[in-house]
Amino acid sequence: MSGRRSGTRFVLANNEGMLRVAWDVSVSVVARELVAISTVPATVGECLTLEMIVDGQLSEVAVRVEESLPIVVARAIRHRIRLSRAHPSDKAVATDIAPEQT
Repeated sequence: MSGRRSGTRFVLANNEGMLRVAWDVSVSVVARELVAISTVPATVGECLTLEMIVDGQLSEVAVRVEESLPIVVARAIRHRIRLSRAHPSDKAVATDIAPEQT
């Protein structure tokens, strides 16, 4: 095909970095564990930052995904994500979860 580009379109100069993606989730405490309901699944072992508004102040908590299971909520597929607090020695946080106000 004429007019098609055949040269390099992009080059990765550095493969280290951090991707921050915000998801709106509903978070609750179930049996002393944090449980998030999301439209997006999570990867077990992934470290996240949970941002919550507590008494009008933004609070951040480092968490680790312990379990992510599909569920049905109001006839729609959602994901139940069980979280635990991450330890300071855990690898850098890669994703943000911003909870919905309930």
